[in-house]
Amino acid sequence: MELRTELVTRVIRDPRAGFEPTTSRVETRWDPLTGQTARVLLDVDPLLPAADLDLALDDWLPPGNEALRRP
Repeated sequence: MELRTELVTRVIRDPRAGFEPTTSRVETRWDPLTGQTARVLLDVDPLLPAADLDLALDDWLPPGNEALRRP
C-alpha cells in the first residue's frame, strides 16, 4: 500500500489582500483504501479566528453522565 501526496505552489489573487497576487502551497493526499482525496492548505491564515473560550468539561457532557462530572 502506497501513501501518495503531491505538493503544489499556486498564485492566486487574494481578495483579503486587495487582490494582489499571493503565493500559497497546497498538499493533495490520496487515501489508498477509499480512493478519496484531501487538500491541506499550507502557509495560510486560518479561515476562522482562534476561539477564546474557557469552557469547563461540564459544559460538554450530555445529561445523565454525573459520574464524569467534577466534584
